Amino acid sequence: MSRAWRDVAPYLLFLVVAVSAVSWHMAHFNEISPIDEVMHYDYIENLPHVPVGGEKLDQNTMQEAACRTYGPDSPVILPPCHDTPYDPNTFPETGFSTAGSTPPVYYLVTAVAARPIAAVTPWSAWDISRALGALWLAGLLSVCYLLALRVGAPRIAAMGAALMVSTSTDVVSSSATIGPDVATAVSGGLVVLAALSYDGTRHRTLLVLGSVLLASLVKFTSFTAIGAAIILLLVAGWARRRDEAGPRPGRSALLALGMFAVFSLSSLLWGLRYKATNVIDISTIPMNQMFMADRIRWEEINSSLYFTFVTPITGNWNALFLESFANVRLESLVVGVLAIGVLAAALTLKRDWTVSGLGWGVLVLALLGPLMLTLLNFYANGLFFGPAARYGFALLPAYAALAAWTLRAPGASRGLLAIGALSTLSLFL
Repeated sequence: MSRAWRDVAPYLLFLVVAVSAVSWHMAHFNEISPIDEVMHYDYIENLPHVPVGGEKLDQNTMQEAACRTYGPDSPVILPPCHDTPYDPNTFPETGFSTAGSTPPVYYLVTAVAARPIAAVTPWSAWDISRALGALWLAGLLSVCYLLALRVGAPRIAAMGAALMVSTSTDVVSSSATIGPDVATAVSGGLVVLAALSYDGTRHRTLLVLGSVLLASLVKFTSFTAIGAAIILLLVAGWARRRDEAGPRPGRSALLALGMFAVFSLSSLLWGLRYKATNVIDISTIPMNQMFMADRIRWEEINSSLYFTFVTPITGNWNALFLESFANVRLESLVVGVLAIGVLAAALTLKRDWTVSGLGWGVLVLALLGPLMLTLLNFYANGLFFGPAARYGFALLPAYAALAAWTLRAPGASRGLLAIGALSTLSLFL
């Protein structure tokens, strides 16, 4: 096999896996995902206008929802298909479009690709938007693989870890339905990749800051990957304090501060924009009223809070046809492998400070990320709810890379590839 083919082959495999997984999911699940898929589609449908607080769903969005329904077993009753014009008040949460608080990158990319295709084909923009999830999934597979290679894992281990994480049922279901969570995982991986490539030059500095800006404009929950990358830079910089090679600690610390500033400023500006454009008091929206609180009820979330982002591929919604015994067992195995990978990397210390820094970054943000998100939601918006595991998806590429690095020995690498292959095959069985 030529070197060029060997370099390209993994990405072709990832594309085939992603297209197959998303196509299989779409063939077996045509209903609406309960994770705000209607709101996400409404955002895509209305661009370049971004839905603001208090606006109702578009008529086209309501028709898509009414004709798809939430499935025969769902308690949610929607108006009859094609019973136009639709009354938004007959839809869940009285038909408010609430996704506009999320930054626009995922929705803009999806709209630019999906809407022209829908205009010249019999396919709906909804179905095309779902199908485009295959590209986000292929991107996740690729960034997991690249990140694993970057930390020194062999190709076999890198491929196995990428497949193992990206073909878990929760990730595939998220890819095959409309929403920005898998795009957030891709952008989070790009931030960590950029941080690992940092060499002190102006070009690499701009690359890191640009990746942070991109991630912050995909979804605010990318802060977990950004925080992990900041810790990586600080640990690696500290370890180089007596080493002439690489950027000096002060320069790494200054970049870490810049990353924090870029994320904070972009998030703040988007949040202020959303609040400034509201047409009603958003606290009156039924969905928000469900979570309005005058205190954080720690007693309701203490038992799970610090475990929510620890291997966040479980505990999310996925389509029922994927809830097989084999898939549940495989995901339990993957969770254990990912947890061991993070701990082993964090504790490697002097053997490889870069890997150790990434391990500590993932460990700290996995444990404290849900706490930080709970506090931010309460003090910034007056809302209280336990964060969903998928809000930690930005850490997935780093999890995969650390697992591949930990299991880099020849026999362990082959075992990791076997788990990845089984995880992929189990989607279709």
